[in-house]
Amino acid sequence: MKERFFAGHKKTKRIPKVLVFGLGRHGGGLGTLDFFVSLGWRVSILEQMPRVAFSDVIKKFRGKHIKWNFKTYGKRNLSGIDLVIKNPAVPLDHSIITLAKKAGIPVTNDADIMMTLIPKERIIGITGTKGKTTTAALTAHLLKSLYKTTFVGIPGIPFFHVLSEKKMPQWIVAEFSSFDLDLVTQSPGVALITSCFPDHLNRYRDFASYRKSKAHIFQFQDDSGVLFLPKGDRNNSFFTGKAPARVAYFDKGRFAHHKTTPWNIHPITFAGAFAIASYLRIPKRIYGKRLKSFHKPEGRMEVVMRKKGIVFINDTTATNPRAAVFSITTVYKERKKKKGDLIVIAGGEDKRFPASEVLRFADILRRHAKAVILLPGSFTKRLSPHLRNHKNITYASSMAKAVKETLRSAKQHDAVLLSPGAASFNLFTDEFERGRVFKHFVNQASIQRSDI
Repeated sequence: MKERFFAGHKKTKRIPKVLVFGLGRHGGGLGTLDFFVSLGWRVSILEQMPRVAFSDVIKKFRGKHIKWNFKTYGKRNLSGIDLVIKNPAVPLDHSIITLAKKAGIPVTNDADIMMTLIPKERIIGITGTKGKTTTAALTAHLLKSLYKTTFVGIPGIPFFHVLSEKKMPQWIVAEFSSFDLDLVTQSPGVALITSCFPDHLNRYRDFASYRKSKAHIFQFQDDSGVLFLPKGDRNNSFFTGKAPARVAYFDKGRFAHHKTTPWNIHPITFAGAFAIASYLRIPKRIYGKRLKSFHKPEGRMEVVMRKKGIVFINDTTATNPRAAVFSITTVYKERKKKKGDLIVIAGGEDKRFPASEVLRFADILRRHAKAVILLPGSFTKRLSPHLRNHKNITYASSMAKAVKETLRSAKQHDAVLLSPGAASFNLFTDEFERGRVFKHFVNQASIQRSDI
């Protein structure tokens, strides 16, 4: 650790001091805090959310050398700091990050530290605009059939989780967001990109900057590594031009109409996970058995309930239009087989999506959704003018009202799909809270037989 982060600094006997900037909502910052406290470092916390949100964390670490700050931002936060750990939710251009860099204080994140401390040959890194979580989860599930495997980098299981294990696993499957990859200086030995299209343009200058961040998942590999890319993707030439390792391709087309492929899992998930499993010599004969015991991660085409002939689906992690287009198209085709229709809850906050993506989303909603209920937000304001010709558009100020509105249109064999195509932070703390609130009101809903 000291060699990695303090090279060139004066040797000193004093205890190093780290600033953890952002504890986050899903336990990532807690893992960071636990790690540095266990090292005996002095820790300073800087968090934008109110103190009351972290009362349990403060209680857990009472008596430790921790300074808590939930209000002020400025140079004094960096006084005596040797290292800054940035939470993914904190923008790279935040004033504190800028001040730290000007002062020569190293700025990194937990993803980079994990890859610094663990041999890259053990790490399988998966990223992508859409499909990364399910692909990583299925990959880990397949590997667990033969190897001790840990899955990290998702809400509730931070990167530092693997460093607390008594015995190092044979494989670490890690999901990396673009925000995780922004600051990494290492790459996993095995890397896979599921997809890449415009997203998070409220955080990145343009798509080129976003794509450049994604490339960090393989950019620091050497010739012993391997990079898996989806066959036929338009970004492949950009990625292969920067890849120092061997490149292999996986074909989602092989699974698009396969009879064993569940309807609510994207073919790219199977293609990517099976490609890595095959590379690691997992016998193909066990794929089917492992697939049967696989549980999809929360909020990704998640079947919440079947109630009085109506199926309710939580796809809250469709936080960009293209992801929502896939989900809507998939559910529409599935419902048509059962002679049912589709009702969609959509809308929310904009992330500077390209106009073409907004138009495509509106077109799919017009053609496939019997009814559309729109949640408020800046993206909804961009989307709604393109839905004026739709026969059944409703605006709901809350999720409770949105769910209630779906029941006005839902009939037997219909599907109610939450697939917003937008961010959630105007009404919810994040997309997961949005999905859980949706599930809550679905569970509370009373559907009378006369309604169907």
